[in-house]
Amino acid sequence: MVEHKFKLKKAALAALFMFGFIPFVFTSCEIFNKKVLLKFQIPYAVNSSTFKRVSTVIDKFNRENKKTKIELIPAQSRRELYNHITLGIEAKNKDLPNLVIHYPSLAYYAASQNKALDFSSALTLSSLSSDFLKQYNRFNSDKITNLPLAISSEALVINKPLLGYFLLELEKYATKNGISLNLERVPIFKLAKDYFTNLKTSTKVEDLELWKLKFNFNKTLILDNKNLFEDLDLNSYENLFRFTSVIHASTEKGNVDYLYSQSVVNTTYSIMFNDANQDYNHYFLKYNSSQTLDIRNILENPDRQNELKKIYFLYKTMFEDKELNIAFGNENTSEINSKFFSLVSNRIYDTIKRRLPNLDDFLFLNAPIKNANSKENGSYFLQGLNLIGIKKSTKENQALLDFVKWMYNKDNFSKYTINNKQYFLTPVEYLNLSLGYYYPSDNFDSIIENSQENVTLKNIKNLFDSQNVKFLEPVDFESERFRRGLLLSIQTLKRGIDLGNPIDFETFINTIKRGI
Repeated sequence: MVEHKFKLKKAALAALFMFGFIPFVFTSCEIFNKKVLLKFQIPYAVNSSTFKRVSTVIDKFNRENKKTKIELIPAQSRRELYNHITLGIEAKNKDLPNLVIHYPSLAYYAASQNKALDFSSALTLSSLSSDFLKQYNRFNSDKITNLPLAISSEALVINKPLLGYFLLELEKYATKNGISLNLERVPIFKLAKDYFTNLKTSTKVEDLELWKLKFNFNKTLILDNKNLFEDLDLNSYENLFRFTSVIHASTEKGNVDYLYSQSVVNTTYSIMFNDANQDYNHYFLKYNSSQTLDIRNILENPDRQNELKKIYFLYKTMFEDKELNIAFGNENTSEINSKFFSLVSNRIYDTIKRRLPNLDDFLFLNAPIKNANSKENGSYFLQGLNLIGIKKSTKENQALLDFVKWMYNKDNFSKYTINNKQYFLTPVEYLNLSLGYYYPSDNFDSIIENSQENVTLKNIKNLFDSQNVKFLEPVDFESERFRRGLLLSIQTLKRGIDLGNPIDFETFINTIKRGI
């Protein structure tokens, strides 16, 4: 009997022991299998196309990865996100996101506080060259804390019907007045003339009603610019500005813009970088020993002031002559229908395609790369989206590097669908192609070469293949303030001239200071 009780007790204890450890075993497995949670915050609303495309990539990673889960978090604006990160770093907030999309200025700020994650070890399998990455991290070139995610550049958009109509009327005048003028020598002229000629009559009537143009050609002006009409090359600002001026001088009235700049600061920086012979050491934006923008030097140094004075008088003249219009922040895409030439981001291609019915009305070229046509080489402006990692725990940092490695691995191909077409792309290539950005990889180049979609991406590829200098605005966390001040000053100059009360150069400089 005692032996029987002992056996029962032993069995009960064994059962208790066994069942008591089952929860522990399960709990241990849960801890072992629990994913590292990373927070990825981007300055886009949930219903935006950018958020949706990034979400596609994140969802794919989360499905494939057993160790890490990424949570995508929207921010209402870049400024809100910038303030959230910078204030959080100052306050040592432990709840900051691991990864953000922002401008390089945020990367430089995070690096200055020793909070920017170095991506170098995650990029050994990427297609990005070390020289290219160094350009993106020129103030901290031994580390990669500012990682290019998607690349855009400036484009020159030509309104084919508008230009074609002008050229046909010019030809009529030249023939009537015995002027020998061979416009066929310039390919874009022939293209524009043929395009307007072949438009439906009803479309021509609508266009002419929109433009309300009346020309007043001048024989002397045409003869003086005969070489421009027969050998025009729009690779230089000199030729673009000169041709714009000739069109304006030949127009008695019209409801049109001759030249429009969507980002006049980008246009300004491009011109001034070329004035510095594409050399950052001679560029007007100067930095101090702590690698932050030396605003005082820029605004008070006589040499810098002389450089800004050139810009002031250039714009003052073009504004007074009504040859240049600029963005004030409330422009409608459809307004491009009444602009001869527009300097805009290459991403306007997708915007026009989505919002307007007449994509074929426009010819997309690269923005001018030189100031003067006589110059052999020039530069091209690069912007876009950047990834910035915020240092957290060792485990989170490594998980983030693993994600970046997965995203940028040049051999990590998958099938993606874009506009009902299927492509084999890496995750970072998918983001670029689906959002109208450029990514420098052999696979991406091959796809855009064989595609009829988005000619602006081919244009950027041609720039990358050229000997021209890549110009990345050298931004630190002070640069956005200077950008705002410069934009405010140029806009104030334009408004003053429109109201008959232009500001002088001293006020121009003081307005920059006020806007900073």
